[in-house]
Amino acid sequence: MATKTPAKKTIVKSAPSLILLKKKESILLKEITFIEKNLANYRAERKASWKSFKSKMELDINQIKKSIEALTQTEE
Repeated sequence: MATKTPAKKTIVKSAPSLILLKKKESILLKEITFIEKNLANYRAERKASWKSFKSKMELDINQIKKSIEALTQTEE
């Protein structure tokens, strides 16, 4: 009985086609554009939120100052 040696399998990796590479590049560029747009929107939203927060805090501070003035005037 003859012994058989297992045949070695060679794995041939084919290079990705140029079309596939271009498609992946296009998808990645679209994702980058999407992320940049979201970042710009986030900045604008955060800035608007900050302005709103700041104006509310200024109103609250002014109200507290008026209350302090009213307290000090009644003590005199």
